[in-house]
Amino acid sequence: MSAAEFAALDAAEGLVTQCRPSPQPVAALAAEREGMAELVSALRILWHGSREAVRVVEVSARAAEAEPELSKADLPMLSRPACFRRAVAVTRRVAAIRRKLGWSVDSWRAAVLSEVAVGDAPSVVHDSVFVAAIQHLASPEQRATWLPAAQEYAVLGCYAQTELGHGSDVSRLETTATFIPSTSQVELHTPRLESTKWWVGGLGRTATHAIVWARLRVPAPPAGPSGRGLVDVGPMPFLVRIRDAATHEPVPGVTVGDIGPKLGFAAIDNGYLRLSRFRVPRTSLLGECGALSATGVFSPPAHPKRAYAGMMAVRVFMLRAAAAGLALGSTVALRYSALRLQFALPPADTDDSLAQPQLAAAAKAHAHAVLAAAAVRALHAAEAAGAAAGSSGNVALADGFGVPDYTLASAIGREDGAAYGGMWLWAQRSSLGNKAAGTVDPAFASTLRPMMQEGLAAVRAQLGAQVADRVSRL
Repeated sequence: MSAAEFAALDAAEGLVTQCRPSPQPVAALAAEREGMAELVSALRILWHGSREAVRVVEVSARAAEAEPELSKADLPMLSRPACFRRAVAVTRRVAAIRRKLGWSVDSWRAAVLSEVAVGDAPSVVHDSVFVAAIQHLASPEQRATWLPAAQEYAVLGCYAQTELGHGSDVSRLETTATFIPSTSQVELHTPRLESTKWWVGGLGRTATHAIVWARLRVPAPPAGPSGRGLVDVGPMPFLVRIRDAATHEPVPGVTVGDIGPKLGFAAIDNGYLRLSRFRVPRTSLLGECGALSATGVFSPPAHPKRAYAGMMAVRVFMLRAAAAGLALGSTVALRYSALRLQFALPPADTDDSLAQPQLAAAAKAHAHAVLAAAAVRALHAAEAAGAAAGSSGNVALADGFGVPDYTLASAIGREDGAAYGGMWLWAQRSSLGNKAAGTVDPAFASTLRPMMQEGLAAVRAQLGAQVADRVSRL
């Protein structure tokens, strides 16, 4: 059937009208909800924490539904670049709604509004990680300028800790931060491929600033064994500008880009960062983690583990985000299972819904009994032989499938095991563009720059011209 024929049929039968959401649920859901109103109300209060929290969620949902620009109806149909640009536009609009409602930028009401309306977006990482790190790790003087700038989107930040070869194991990070006595600066450097900052949310196309974790190396004290050389005092966070304020191009010494498509989070520009002898002021070190004097003397914080406070807050947020994601998926699965009909089980003469316990039990039995006992014994014997030879047998199992690289088309599953090189090549083919599409996304001129200008105006209105001028020079 052609598009024109379908349009004619739709006009004649009103298919679109019939398929639009209705206040009256289908019979199967109505039956499931019978007598459950009180339980639903109690669960909602338990989930959100209070009646007031439930009210704020409802207010946020109504505010979002009134904005056509925030609709998620076509989101699954969008390309990855379109998802990203939509998310940036939504972030800017939500900031405007928050100001219109009179909710302060750091209130939980503003957080709820963002969760309801935005979903996956570069601003989620900025709000939950970058801002939290400033709150917990910056000195009072640094917070006075950086915090309002970040909260109002006058600057856009990311948290560059994870490295390509080291995950989130902070103790093994390789990026270096070397004190330079002649200029009293710190030189940030990426020594090898595996040291590349990787999978950093908001870094690929959005962030103007980054909190970069690097191993701080300072001159050895005269009382040391030789009185010369450098001492590694461990990983430390440095807040630095990575893109030009006017053009959004990477500043000299910075190589930055998008890592490519992932299994989800299409609207978040997870990125990579490489630094080449990139010099920053010594005051870029976040003050709650220590201080550097003009001569390179490092003064550790009173509480050495204070540096981990930012990530602790992030991990709490991640738990909440995971729970929210499970709630979304469970909502879809539970409602659909109540109305989707499957084959009838004797002696019934009507189809059963997916929610029927017999079907659930049958699915579990199938999963547990899919292998015959002889096959299980053979696998156990092969596994024991591999263990005796010092091998887990996992790679042998993969090789046993005989899937060639051409068919597998995987960056990290290559037969040669060169996963990190494969990931780097994958990133260079990103649809959000690195070299081929230019380093600056069109969303910068259309949305990001106006949003940051609006944020700077908000900072000026709240804290005065002096603070706003300081922010504009960050």
